[in-house]
Amino acid sequence: MHDTPFPTPWSTVAALPDYLLLSQTSQLARHEQALQVLVLDHLREIEVRRLHLPRGYGSLYDYAIIEPICK
Repeated sequence: MHDTPFPTPWSTVAALPDYLLLSQTSQLARHEQALQVLVLDHLREIEVRRLHLPRGYGSLYDYAIIEPICK
C-alpha cells in the first residue's frame, strides 16, 4: 500500500464526530448554494454582454459547456 504524507479528505471526514459531520455538511451545502448563485449571475452577465459571441460560441450554453471555465 502506498503511504502518503497527507491525509486524504475522506480519512479526515471519517474521523469527524457525528455532530460535527452533520454541522459541516450543512455549512458546506449553504456555501455551495451561494457559489452556484454567483456563477449563474456571472453567466447571466456574460450573456447580457454577449461576450461569448466574439469568442466563437453561438450560445451561452456552448460557451459554458465547451469553454474550459475552470482551469
